[in-house]
Amino acid sequence: MPKVYQYLGIVFKLYPDDHDPIHVHATYGDAHIKIYLYESNGVVQKVRYEIEKGKISPSKMNDIKVFVSKHKNALLYAYNIFKSGGTPLFINITKRIK
Repeated sequence: MPKVYQYLGIVFKLYPDDHDPIHVHATYGDAHIKIYLYESNGVVQKVRYEIEKGKISPSKMNDIKVFVSKHKNALLYAYNIFKSGGTPLFINITKRIK
């Protein structure tokens, strides 16, 4: 399960035997959030978040949403590389996105 991004302690990863619809996983502490990416013609049109486990503060959930809003198509690209047998790059972002 490769990590594709780390942002302010939030880890975004992909699981090898995952299922549709397209999604990535974000973890922070004991919280596990699924981020569904709904795309059309290779561009993310809609995003949905599902907290699967644990609790996450509203401010940290906002960090996830801000990150995804800026990087949703890069997350989709990483997903597609991974599903086609490649290894996406890991990027660690240490500064807050505005």
